[in-house]
Amino acid sequence: MPVGMRETDGLTRRGFLRLAVVLPLIGMVVAAVVRAQGGHGVGSATSDWWRPFSVTRGIIAYLGVAAWAWGVVSGPRLSEATRRLWYAPLLYVALGLALLSVMAVTHEEGVRALRSGVKLGLGTATWR
Repeated sequence: MPVGMRETDGLTRRGFLRLAVVLPLIGMVVAAVVRAQGGHGVGSATSDWWRPFSVTRGIIAYLGVAAWAWGVVSGPRLSEATRRLWYAPLLYVALGLALLSVMAVTHEEGVRALRSGVKLGLGTATWR
């Protein structure tokens, strides 16, 4: 709860946390709509969903985080929920990287970059 706000002011602590989960999603959707106005939008082509631009990937990743956070906040113990919500940024980054790696694997350039990264990571890359 914000400083100076009491639960009797019409918003419970659980309600405040739910609002805090949903508000970033609204900003991301507005950013996607603004980007869509530029011609490369949310529904401009089927391939955009296989290779979404960064705002769309962010929305997809945040939807996963929001679903997880909503379930955490809806749990029986609010003190446990506030402790677990600190993991939300880590989950967001992990989901974003997972979506990015799927995108990289679906493209030939991405596959080459992924192979090079694995070779460099394993120390088996040869310099030509």
